[in-house]
Amino acid sequence: MGSPLRQVLQGRGDQKGKSFRLKRSISLFFPVSTWLGLLLNFPVTKPGLWFSVSAVTIIITSALHFLAKRREFSIEFLFSLALLYAGFSAAVNFTWLKPAYFPFIIFVSAFYSLKIIIPFSFLIPLLELRTFLVKETFVGEIAFSFFLILTAATSSLIYRRLRNEKQKAVSELEKIKSSAREISPESEMGSLDSNEVISHCFAAMLRTDEEIKELLLTIRQAVLADSANLFVSYDNSYTLRCSTEDNSDIEITGKGMVSASIRDKKPFFSGDLDEKAAEAGYTKNTKISSLIVFPIMDGPVSIGLLTVDSSRYQAFSETDKDTVQMFAKQLVRILERERIYMLIKRDVSVLKILKDGSANLAASLDINVIAQSLCSVAENIAGSQE
Repeated sequence: MGSPLRQVLQGRGDQKGKSFRLKRSISLFFPVSTWLGLLLNFPVTKPGLWFSVSAVTIIITSALHFLAKRREFSIEFLFSLALLYAGFSAAVNFTWLKPAYFPFIIFVSAFYSLKIIIPFSFLIPLLELRTFLVKETFVGEIAFSFFLILTAATSSLIYRRLRNEKQKAVSELEKIKSSAREISPESEMGSLDSNEVISHCFAAMLRTDEEIKELLLTIRQAVLADSANLFVSYDNSYTLRCSTEDNSDIEITGKGMVSASIRDKKPFFSGDLDEKAAEAGYTKNTKISSLIVFPIMDGPVSIGLLTVDSSRYQAFSETDKDTVQMFAKQLVRILERERIYMLIKRDVSVLKILKDGSANLAASLDINVIAQSLCSVAENIAGSQE
């Protein structure tokens, strides 16, 4: 008999199993019925009946597919769409519509995994099963099916690689955000009385360029750009600080959107950049068709500029723009930390000069010697700050 709780759980499991089997039966019955009608040439002989059943099939499979928590019944849903298209092609009798299966396969590969696309691509040749039985078209149908399945496999592998790269970029972004919290202005720096802490600051200062380069590489991966660059203000203009490309490949023109963004302290975003009408502000080996520019602001002061470019038109979306803006804030923290390290280094140098100068003062009580030593120390301090 078993305990009452066990009986209740077993009853619920049976109900869920029956419900799933019912959904699975419905999801198979309607596509198979529509497919059999296609083989019997109903789209031509009985178009009203066949297209009505096809519409009901799409509604049922789409409801089962999109309402499921794990997006089940994917193959049934895609097959119902392909059935409607095959029926339309048969009704209008346009053979040139058949190659449209290739872009359709490529399109759905962006949203579904390899485990869905490959079985679905094997089902599409079943839509042309009648022509398979004709000797004159048999070879052509075999070639069509082979290249369609090959296209499905290739596009699925490409999209899977892109998704993996995106996931990798997201994980790297999370690591950067975690590191940024540790170096935020609100965090405590601890005591700098220790020589070990000061040495750590100097070592971190030397790693700044390497850290910026890693961040730029992550930006390029995150938004699928050609390159990401950091420009810094220099003598009323700007110069290239770091780039994902070779610095010698980038030539600064001194004007354009980069110069305007530094001057106006405003971001710039364009997916259709006309190089003749609006220069980016720098040139490289490839053309720049899409550009995102964000000023690096330290309070009210613009200390640099982050640019992301691509040779593709309309390469970036609003989401990519927000992503670049978030990375720009990380660069602000990195450059701010570098500036703090430089101040620490200067202060340590000044203290060292004062210490060496005070040693001479303790050895003499002559006012002239003391005054001369103080002047010498002041000159050394002024020279170290230039």
